[in-house]
Amino acid sequence: GWSSEAEAQPTLLTFVVDVSSSMNDKTPSTGGYTKWEITRDSLQSAVNKLPQATSLGMLFFPNRGTVPNQNTTPIDVSNCVNTAAMIAVAPLGSTGSSQRQAVTAGLQSVTQQGGTPTLDAYAYALNSGLLPAMTPSVSAFMVLITDGEPTIGAGCEGSGEAAVIDANRDI
Repeated sequence: GWSSEAEAQPTLLTFVVDVSSSMNDKTPSTGGYTKWEITRDSLQSAVNKLPQATSLGMLFFPNRGTVPNQNTTPIDVSNCVNTAAMIAVAPLGSTGSSQRQAVTAGLQSVTQQGGTPTLDAYAYALNSGLLPAMTPSVSAFMVLITDGEPTIGAGCEGSGEAAVIDANRDI
């Protein structure tokens, strides 16, 4: 008889992580830690356990202060998301690799402030991170981590207090 085992395909992960000001909150379930401290430590632990062949990228959002955009004309995502701080998708490699160091440094250096431009962050991570790194032989996944609803709509629109999401806009 014959037997075979499926060979694991390479995996590509892109994390889109909320670091808005609400992530500074403590809740009864966080044991005295902020939501960000719990998220940061959990992400670091998970990344440390991922195989070397896993390719990974991260975008923290907004990772900067956000300024209200009250007009109805969309503006560039870089006005409400620190796109320059995105960790580009690359293989994790072994312990101590440059990609693992970049992830650790990114997790330690985020700025928890501003509103929650979830749609713009998601679209940017998808179009500038995940899609360009995909190949037919890779299983690709995008993971969104947030503590609530968007407070800034597409095109960086809104005050940061409440969002008007236009579901008809393309991402």
